[in-house]
Amino acid sequence: MFKHAEDTTLLVPEHTDIGTDIEFNHVKAWAPINGLILTLIKTKEIVFRRPRAQSFHLPPVIDNIEQLNCSKLLGVLFQPNLKMDSYVQYILSQCSQCMYLIKLMQHKDGMPQRQLSVVTYSIIVSCIL
Repeated sequence: MFKHAEDTTLLVPEHTDIGTDIEFNHVKAWAPINGLILTLIKTKEIVFRRPRAQSFHLPPVIDNIEQLNCSKLLGVLFQPNLKMDSYVQYILSQCSQCMYLIKLMQHKDGMPQRQLSVVTYSIIVSCIL
């Protein structure tokens, strides 16, 4: 039997005695000992910083790990500067798609108003969640 560690998050603070690469090597060694498989192809890195930081120390790149400018964690899109621009844009895009779908459904002939209301409500709820 194989188990996969889905959506594991490793947080390493800026001021620490252990570097990100050392900590990541500990996770890579720990996973097989505990019966888990770490999929390095899917592993990504995002470095957070204060939005208006005057100086910023970028940690060394971990071998074969892609650095991202935006990452989804628990359904929310995070950016390195902790702004929510990407997440807001994503939500607006989802709402726009839902509104278009509702508009198409309203123009469909032959659908009873009650059924249209139920479908519209379901679309709105699915877009919000």
